Amino acid sequence: MKNSHITTFFLATTLLIPNGMVNVAAQEPTTEPTAEQTNTTETAQTTQQANTVDTTQQATVTYGTPTWTWANDYSYAYATQTSSNGSQKTTKFTATSQVIKPVLCIQDGTTRYTVKLSNGNGGYYVDQKTVTISKNTATHHFGNPV
Repeated sequence: MKNSHITTFFLATTLLIPNGMVNVAAQEPTTEPTAEQTNTTETAQTTQQANTVDTTQQATVTYGTPTWTWANDYSYAYATQTSSNGSQKTTKFTATSQVIKPVLCIQDGTTRYTVKLSNGNGGYYVDQKTVTISKNTATHHFGNPV
């Protein structure tokens, strides 16, 4: 004989009277749930499923736009980023330099320093510093006159 499981439900009626609620004696037991009981059970199961968190998925942490802190000689910069969970990370980047205008005895020079950090989507966060270099700091090399 196959095992079977029968759930018995007792139905009760509640009457609302001006002085409060009174339960009337339970009726005969029945093995079939009412439509209301079925809907309540389904709603409870749906709510339970909606509140269940899948712990096998790893949380994705994203980092925002960096704040750059440059070295005094502009040879490197630190990028500090805040993540979506509130933590911070700081990374050091070596700068590249490009002479825009050379320093001469009679003119100031200009150099642009650049650092860049991948944004994870195929682009970069870029920071640049353009620095004027005084002609007074130029090193003069004198040779023999021609």
